[in-house]
Amino acid sequence: MGKTLHLHVGLPKCGSSSLQAYLIRLRPKLLDQGYDYLDISDSSTGNLTPYVKSLSPGGGDIVFRHFNSGRSTENASDELFAAIDASPAPNLILSAESVAKRRRTHDFREITDRFETVQVHLALRPRVEWVVSHYAQGIKTGKYRGPLETFLQSPRFQDHVVPMLTFADHFSYWQDRVGPEYLHLHFAGSRFPSMVDQFLSAIGLQSKQEMEPAGRRNQSPSAFVLSALATVRRQNRAQFLKVQKKIIRLAERLDPSP
Repeated sequence: MGKTLHLHVGLPKCGSSSLQAYLIRLRPKLLDQGYDYLDISDSSTGNLTPYVKSLSPGGGDIVFRHFNSGRSTENASDELFAAIDASPAPNLILSAESVAKRRRTHDFREITDRFETVQVHLALRPRVEWVVSHYAQGIKTGKYRGPLETFLQSPRFQDHVVPMLTFADHFSYWQDRVGPEYLHLHFAGSRFPSMVDQFLSAIGLQSKQEMEPAGRRNQSPSAFVLSALATVRRQNRAQFLKVQKKIIRLAERLDPSP
């Protein structure tokens, strides 16, 4: 009997970090139920992220290397395929929010063709919330600086962010790839169950309260702290990443309304 792949493709800023942290923490319990969240990355990223980063020139961006100093992308492809072949579980789980960004240049068939069935999990979020969260993350990682208004008027917003927010395009792409019965939509936001609960329900497992409580991950700093990060003078992203925790600690002490 062939294996089933559950492929979580993002979008970014839609609860991926919480889901990935939960899956790696619950890996032994998931294995007991026939689901293998492959152990091919550290806990700070999705397990498919090193492979996706290896598709980029230079093996990934500076933020990935900063937060995954012990993880190389050079052998990510070999490690991924070896882990797929070695897993005894009938159901495998792979997750990387950056799959959504790479689908225009890489169709991932070298992965999906290894499985009899592929179930794709696509997460969406209200666009305004998504943009604010994306901007906040960009400030934290040194990608952006300056006020939100400047970011919204920038060429990067029009060329890179707006296409990401064309949700119908993402939906149509994956529906054509796997068929409507194998595409699962998840929604991030206070009106919906947690991303973990939605994912577990889609693959036919218990809710997180029944398996184990999941902690929140990747919460955004307050507007005051973000303003401090946005206005700090920086030489380059590597230098900024090294001092950002110190800046956040200092700004949090002065925050009038944390």
